Amino acid sequence: MSAFGHSHRLAAVTATGLVVLLAACGGGASTPGTAPTTGGAGTAAPVEITLWHGQVDVAQKTLDAMVADFNTSHPKIVVKTDSGGTTTDNMLEKVQAALAADAAPDISYLYGSQLAQLVATGKVADLTAEVKEPSWAWSDFWPAMQDGVVVDGKVRGIPSAIGDFAVIYNKSLLAAKGIAEPTSDWTWSDFRAVALKATDKAAGTFGTGFPVDGSEDTAVRFLYKLWQGGGDLLNADNTSATFNTPAGVTALETYRAMAVDDRSMYLDAQNAGKIEQLFNAGKIAFFVTGPWELETVTAAKIDYGTQVLPGTNGDHTTTAGTDSWVVYDHGPARKAAAATFLKWLTQPAQDARWALATGSLPLRSTTVSDPGFASFYTTYPGNDLFVKNLANAKRAKPRTTALPEVFTAVGKAVSAVLLGHGDAKAALDGAAQQANAALAGQ
Repeated sequence: MSAFGHSHRLAAVTATGLVVLLAACGGGASTPGTAPTTGGAGTAAPVEITLWHGQVDVAQKTLDAMVADFNTSHPKIVVKTDSGGTTTDNMLEKVQAALAADAAPDISYLYGSQLAQLVATGKVADLTAEVKEPSWAWSDFWPAMQDGVVVDGKVRGIPSAIGDFAVIYNKSLLAAKGIAEPTSDWTWSDFRAVALKATDKAAGTFGTGFPVDGSEDTAVRFLYKLWQGGGDLLNADNTSATFNTPAGVTALETYRAMAVDDRSMYLDAQNAGKIEQLFNAGKIAFFVTGPWELETVTAAKIDYGTQVLPGTNGDHTTTAGTDSWVVYDHGPARKAAAATFLKWLTQPAQDARWALATGSLPLRSTTVSDPGFASFYTTYPGNDLFVKNLANAKRAKPRTTALPEVFTAVGKAVSAVLLGHGDAKAALDGAAQQANAALAGQ
């Protein structure tokens, strides 16, 4: 699962956080590319479009209710909801098969890192002109979300979910160790110092944790420190790795010092939820994660607080994952109907309704002022920080089909160094060579 695997599913930021296999899939109501049919007396029949979502429980019920309301208020469009016969984890493969069989839906949910792969099929609609219309209020979407749906300069999706990394900390553990709660201006030096102070071998406590399975999760957690130092994963046109610059070495060395020198990091070699389990058992002081973990933390009765990531020279940039609703090109009538529905679905009133029902972070900055959003923070304690933190967020995933190989190279290098195997500069140089080979072959 990706680093934003939980936040990258609409259902996963709900109160239940579950996604399961649902009903069998179906295509659109009319043959792709055809105009809408005409009813009696020359009256145009409603344009029917199909939405594949992969949701369940509260998320599914809420989405179905919202679609029903849309259909009632927009009699010229009929939206049919369907799970797509799969989970959001497997939506890419399902849509690819449907596209090959000319049986794709009009809209589907998609993880952010997968958008470039579908755009390469030539069957994803370009929505650039649509979102420029004033009624969309496109600038209201968080900047990371706007950037997250652009491929080669064109808007190829509409934001559907976002998650960002911040710190959840154990107040009781900090108090027991005489550690003050972190403030919004804390630095990485501060973080290292308090993580070390919270570490107690005899008590089995650690300052923080880090996944070292070499996965995308490992790589993404390296990015925010890299960005804060002025570095980046790839160059501007995604043709060459740039993460092995001094900013990258500094970022990795910061983590290495905590993991190897201080032993203040619990290193999860399998990335199988052990860090979460230890935090919820009161054994980790600072949990770097996203809002999707708040439910389990609350259930564990941890007295917790939340804070932005440690910063570099006042920069608290964090990583954000943006998923999207993708429209498939079945002709102008169905494309227009799909765009109309998605514009409605993501307006502040509907965005607030979805957030309050499911616990998802708001898609738009203006949603937080909507009357329907007023009780969100009391309903979902701790989410206020994650919402505010979206202003610090940057999209984690550049648009390149070689991204999985790039993340694998970075993830393995970071893991090796944190496990005490090798030098930060040498490891990143080796990863850059592997990444460049993958980029050259894309």
